Amino acid sequence: KLQHERDRLLKNLKGGEVLCDMFCGIGPLSIRAAKKDLYVLGNDLNPDCYEYLKINAKVNKVEKMIECYNMDAREFAKYIVLEKEPKAHFDHVYMNLPVDAVEFLDVFTGLFKEASREIWNENNLPLIYVNGFDTGKTPEEVNKNFLDRISKAFGETLDPNTKLDIHAIKDISSEKKMYCVTFRLPKEIAFGGTHNGAAEDYEKVEKKLKVD
Repeated sequence: KLQHERDRLLKNLKGGEVLCDMFCGIGPLSIRAAKKDLYVLGNDLNPDCYEYLKINAKVNKVEKMIECYNMDAREFAKYIVLEKEPKAHFDHVYMNLPVDAVEFLDVFTGLFKEASREIWNENNLPLIYVNGFDTGKTPEEVNKNFLDRISKAFGETLDPNTKLDIHAIKDISSEKKMYCVTFRLPKEIAFGGTHNGAAEDYEKVEKKLKVD
């Protein structure tokens, strides 16, 4: 049902890049991305999806291009950034859980403060593609609604001029549509907060990063 949307996304992904697919299901995007020569970190909490993801990777002969995980999405993100060995940089984060994927963005607040400085810096933060529903009547209203939700998830009020690329995927009803919202993870969020949502002065963190 989302084939055209996956076609659109794949045009933005380049061979040699790394995709972090946080709610990958059985791999409809992950498999195709791997076939396009991307390295994929694919995760799903459902153990059945996890097993079929591994099967699909093998059937499609891309098992060497996909790392499969069966974790809570927040714990998965923390593991990939902070604990995984060897450390891995990822270029794209795909979050296809339209009911509440936006709320899972909270995991990225301050997540990169303790990340490897050899892997992450303020100039190479990932593009995020997060799906969600909205009932806004105009593009301006939809943009504001998503900006408010994303700000609430991050625990920080984003600049109203923050660039959100909002693409309508499909109609859910006469009042509701499904959208994909794309934006670069802000450095102020990535390095300037804490996992529990408490705010921290970004300038202090930035100064420490430069010293380190």
